[in-house]
Amino acid sequence: MMMRNLLMGSLFVVGLAALNCSGGNEGSQSSDVTSACSTICSHEASCNSSIDQTTCESGCASQGLVRSAWRSDFTANLTSCFAGSSCADVTKSFNDCISQAALAATPDAQDQTFCSSLVSAAQSCGASLSLSDCTNLTAVFSDASLAAAQACTSESCADDPGCVAAALPGYSP
Repeated sequence: MMMRNLLMGSLFVVGLAALNCSGGNEGSQSSDVTSACSTICSHEASCNSSIDQTTCESGCASQGLVRSAWRSDFTANLTSCFAGSSCADVTKSFNDCISQAALAATPDAQDQTFCSSLVSAAQSCGASLSLSDCTNLTAVFSDASLAAAQACTSESCADDPGCVAAALPGYSP
């Protein structure tokens, strides 16, 4: 559970940075990201009249508030939650929605495959990683992103973490 909270915190930091700058297992397509950013920024602009929706949408997409590496159902759950949230504390609302969407994500076979490889790679590098912690953390990522990260598990001990981080933005075991 602590590992999942760390991921949610990482995802929240990414989202918070974009907000402050006004900006199924398939991955979120470009149109999904654009639509999610539009919905999120529309809500934010309705909560704060100083937010320009166009600028927010541009920042949302370019700074990674919503990422194509995420599963489309995770993105949809996050977006839906945030669109219906209170304007009283937008940052808290976004954090709460990240948590809810992450908790609703269920690990699948691709999560198991990637995490089994990552656990083996970690052990061969003298580190330990729990399979269940890994699968709970990776459940927000698309199968395509997990497949890209899978290739990283054959990298050297020094290169593996950077490779996985590039394939799975915000993931940190």
